[in-house]
Amino acid sequence: MTPSEGARAGTGRELEMLDSLLALGGLVLLRDSVEWEGRSLLKALVKKSALCGEQVHILGCEVSEEEFREGFDSDINNRLVYHDFFRDPLNWSKT
Repeated sequence: MTPSEGARAGTGRELEMLDSLLALGGLVLLRDSVEWEGRSLLKALVKKSALCGEQVHILGCEVSEEEFREGFDSDINNRLVYHDFFRDPLNWSKT
């Protein structure tokens, strides 16, 4: 099983890991690489936080807002605040 398959599988171990990460509170930094993709873990953390009633800020610089929001239902998407650095990374469109 690859790391991304394991993250998508949603086994008890992954859910336990998510719970322990969220219990710490504060900032969680994920590192994404070819060997260990982090997007599925990130989306799982976002979903879990949003379902707990938290407002989640996303600083998007690699994928568009639409692509990031794919797969989330409207309850979760309503809790996301997306800061788009994907289309205008230097903020040139706003003077």
